[in-house]
Amino acid sequence: MKILRIINSLQVGGAERSIVTNVPIHKNRIEMDILLLNGADSIFLDKLKNKNVRIFSLGKKNNIYNPFLIFKLRKYFYKYDIIHAHLFPTLYWVAFAKIISFTNTPIIFTEHSTDNKRRHRLIFKPIDKFVYHQYQKIISISDATTFTLSKYLNIPDKIITIPNGVDFTEFNQTYTLNKMDLFSIPNEKIVLLQIAGFRKEKDQDTVIKAMTLLPNQFHAVFAGNGERLNFCKQLAEELHVSDRISFIGIRDDIPQIINASDVVIMSSHHEGFGRAVIESMYLGKPIIASNVPGLADLVKGTGLLFETGDFETLAELINSIFNDSEKYKIMSEKSKIKALEYDVKFMIDGYEKLYKEIFDNLNKKRLSSTKRNNKHKLLRITTISGSLAGLLKGQLRFLNQYYDVVGVASDNGSLQEVSEREGIRVINVPMERDINLWKDLISLLRMIRLIRHEKPNIVHTNTPKGSLLGMLASWWCRVPIRIYTVTGLRFETASGNFKRLLIMMEKITCACATKVIPEGDGVKNTLIKNKITKKPLKKILNGNINGIDAAYFDPTLYPEEDKRLLRKDLNIGEKDFVFIYVGRLVKDKGINELVAAFGRLK
Repeated sequence: MKILRIINSLQVGGAERSIVTNVPIHKNRIEMDILLLNGADSIFLDKLKNKNVRIFSLGKKNNIYNPFLIFKLRKYFYKYDIIHAHLFPTLYWVAFAKIISFTNTPIIFTEHSTDNKRRHRLIFKPIDKFVYHQYQKIISISDATTFTLSKYLNIPDKIITIPNGVDFTEFNQTYTLNKMDLFSIPNEKIVLLQIAGFRKEKDQDTVIKAMTLLPNQFHAVFAGNGERLNFCKQLAEELHVSDRISFIGIRDDIPQIINASDVVIMSSHHEGFGRAVIESMYLGKPIIASNVPGLADLVKGTGLLFETGDFETLAELINSIFNDSEKYKIMSEKSKIKALEYDVKFMIDGYEKLYKEIFDNLNKKRLSSTKRNNKHKLLRITTISGSLAGLLKGQLRFLNQYYDVVGVASDNGSLQEVSEREGIRVINVPMERDINLWKDLISLLRMIRLIRHEKPNIVHTNTPKGSLLGMLASWWCRVPIRIYTVTGLRFETASGNFKRLLIMMEKITCACATKVIPEGDGVKNTLIKNKITKKPLKKILNGNINGIDAAYFDPTLYPEEDKRLLRKDLNIGEKDFVFIYVGRLVKDKGINELVAAFGRLK
C-alpha cells in the first residue's frame, strides 16, 4: 500500500506540524511519501529530510493558488494507492486533478479547522459541496470540526473523526528553565506564551491588550511568523507594552520554550485542534484559551476559558492563577492527565485503519473485475457504427474468441446489428465526422469516461475522427497498448489552412498511439512523405484493413440469367459497357473527377 500525503508547503503551522510528527511513524509501518505544492526550504522540511522521508515538490517558487498545478498533480494518481490531502487550496487542486486523471485512486482529506473564509461567502458553498463530494472520506481532527463541517455541507456519511495526536517522546527530556537563555529576559519574570502564526484568526491582539492590565512581572512571548507580525509589533508600541513582549519568530525548540514558560494562552477566533495546547498540557502548563469550538473541548475542566476578544477577562484570569498557587498546581496536574488522551498512537492507528479499509475495498473491486472475465479487454473504435459493420465484418467475432471485444462508435442505425452478428458488446459514443470543436470536446470527454470505466488493455481505432478521439482518450487514460490503423488520409484532397489542420490532427493521432499500422503502401508512403510520424510503419501482409472474403465474390454464385435480369431492372442494354463505382459520394473519394470524366464519354 502506497500513500501520498499532499499539502501546500511545510512552512510552520498546525497541519504541517502534524505531518512532521506522524509521517515518520507511518513510514515505519507503511510506504508513505509527501508532495508539496511549494517546496520552499523550512525547518519542518529539514526535519523530515533528516528522518529519511521521501519528499517531492511541484517547485520551490510556486504560487499555491495557481490552478495549473492541477495538471502537475495528475500524474501522481497513477503511482499511489491512496492520496491524502491537507489544507486549502490543496483541497481543490487534488479533487480536480482526480477528475482529469480518470483514475479510481481514492482521495481523502483532513479537515483541520472549524471555520474558514469560504464558509462566509455564498458563492463558495456549491463549489465546496462539489469538491468535498469527490473525496471518499473526510477526516475531521476534532468533534467540533466534525460538527461545523457537517452543519455547513450536510455530508455526515463522508466524515470520520480521528482526533489529532501529539508525539510526546520529544517532550520527555530535561530542558533548561533559563528564561534569559531562551527569551533574553530575567528568570523571575512570569512568561505568558502563545504559539501561533500571525494571522487574524489567531488574535494575538487580545493578549497584547491584556498586557496593559497586568503588572510588570508578566512578560508575553509570541512564537511564530506571518502577515500580521508587524501589525502586532506596532500595536505593542502604541499600547506602550513593547518592552514586556518578545516576538521570537519560528523556532524548532518548542518543547524547551513551553517548559520555560509559566502559562500558555490561545486566543484564537476559531481552531480545529490546538496542538500547542496539548503539548503544553503534557508539560504541565496551565492553559487559558478563548471559548471557541476546537479549544473549549480541550481546555474545559482543566484550564480557563474567556470569550474571544475579551482582553479584560483574560487579564483577570491570568492574575487569578498567580494569586492562588494551589489553583496553579491543580490546573497543572489536570492538564498532564488530559493530554495523555491525545497520544499520537491513537491518531496513527485511526489513520492506518482507514487506509486499510479503503485499500481492501479497492482490491475487492479489482479482484471482482478480474474474475468476471480473464481475457484482455480490446476496444475497437470507429467514428460511425456503419464502419464497424462494414470494415470489420467477421473480424470482431474472430477476435472475440481471444479477447473481450467491445465495439465503440456513434450509432447511425447499425450498432445493434453489429452486436448481434459479431457476438460482442457495443457502446454508443456520439461523434461528428466533420470538425466541430464543441461537439468534439464533448465526444472526447465521453470517450475518456468510457475508457476510464471499461479499463481496456488495448484500444484499436480506425477512421479519422474516431481514431483521433480514441487515441487521445486512451493516451490520457494510460491504456498500455494503443493501435491506430490508418485507412485513409483526408488531407490529401484538402488545401491551405484546412490541410495543415488535418495534417496536425494526424500527427496528434499517431503521437498518441503506441503502434501505427498503414492499410497499404500508398498510405505508408504518404505518412512518410509528409513526416506524420517517426514510428515504424509496416502493413499487415498485403495490406487492407480486413482482407477480402473471396468466396463471397465467386462469379459462379451468380448465374447469367440473374445478370440479365439485373441489367433489365437498371435499364442497361445487353451490349452496353458498364462502369461501377463503390464508395461514399464525397469529394475525398474523387467523385467530382469521375462525374467530369463520364461527361466526356459518348
